[in-house]
Amino acid sequence: QGSSEHHGIATTFVSSIFPPLRVRTSFLISTTLCCAAAFSPWSAQAQSALRSSKTCSAEAAMSGASSRLPVFFVNHGGGPFPVLGEEGHASLTNSLRSFGKKFDPVKRGVKAILVISAHYEASVPTLTSAKSPSLLYDYYGFPPESYEIKYPCPGAPDVAKRIEALLKEAGISVAFDEKRGLDHGVFIPLKLMLPSAEFPCLQISLHKSLDPAYHLKLGKAMARLREEGVLIIGSGMTTHNMQGLMSQDMKRDQNLAFDRWLIESCKAVEKERETRFIQWKTAPGALYNHPREEHLVPLFVCAGAAESDAGQILFADDMWSARVTSFQFGE
Repeated sequence: QGSSEHHGIATTFVSSIFPPLRVRTSFLISTTLCCAAAFSPWSAQAQSALRSSKTCSAEAAMSGASSRLPVFFVNHGGGPFPVLGEEGHASLTNSLRSFGKKFDPVKRGVKAILVISAHYEASVPTLTSAKSPSLLYDYYGFPPESYEIKYPCPGAPDVAKRIEALLKEAGISVAFDEKRGLDHGVFIPLKLMLPSAEFPCLQISLHKSLDPAYHLKLGKAMARLREEGVLIIGSGMTTHNMQGLMSQDMKRDQNLAFDRWLIESCKAVEKERETRFIQWKTAPGALYNHPREEHLVPLFVCAGAAESDAGQILFADDMWSARVTSFQFGE
């Protein structure tokens, strides 16, 4: 399927962490949780959304809304917990649900959504290209309702072809996967952010190297999509020290130090931001928060796609014992 497997760990939860769902005291956390120019005709749902957006064009112009879409990076939480209502995710869940109050995709003319998820790696950037994507429940040991979550969005194969052209223009190889479903790094946050599932969605994988400069370049190559109605969303975590998170024993000073560094970096001018991200391992608390960086790399893609647009805090949440911050680039 083009995705790489990470080293998994077995973790024990005390039942008090998630009493509402009567999760058994001991279960496995999946490898994906731990480390883990024109488009051809759109789907009926997107056509409807586009017609609606045209009726709002005058209103958007009066309000000063830009025709260039912003870029978002969001924290997707632990497995299905944000959707299931786990208590330690309450702040994050509420923030994701409030997304529609901050950004109206219909008024802004969104035609499709591209997600860069921490849970998809490949030897070359790989695009999901199914017309009707399934969901990939890439987590294990959770309650039965975790595997009944639905997000029936259409796919966006035409957008995939457009992205292929942009990446080839930038000298970046690309592949397609018509069979792979959307992983939980996609459908969990979108279920809360954009619950109607009306917009066509696709994913692009990370490169297995996880090289920050490469992923900044990848984002830059796709920046034009923002002017073509494609909403770019990075989905990861600003901290992913699973041992600290799951044991409720996070070193808060290191967590907050890295969080402050990320905020400063996202707000920096483009050149400085890129330099900081390329050298991210030298940041305070960097390797403590990211023993492996796959959950941070989607932010680099977003920063590349942002080009000269400065970042700002979208949400700042406490998840279990850690601070996690989501970002927006552009207006």
